[in-house]
Amino acid sequence: MKATAKDLRMHSKELLDVVSRGEDVVITFRGKPCANLVQSLFPMKNRPNRWYRIKKIACSAFGQTVTISTLSKITYKT
Repeated sequence: MKATAKDLRMHSKELLDVVSRGEDVVITFRGKPCANLVQSLFPMKNRPNRWYRIKKIACSAFGQTVTISTLSKITYKT
């Protein structure tokens, strides 16, 4: 299926539904293909939580248990 960049902006939910059914979508910009939407090899429900991965890395780096609030302070410290 082909869709324009404007279609992607205005109808992203419908295009994602098409992709989730297994169909590839070619996104065009000014009539030229610029991107492909394809179904992910790793469905979202099988991916580990982002904070879980960061927490796991931080725990191994600091050698102790790290809470999400501590991670927030570390991550957003300026």
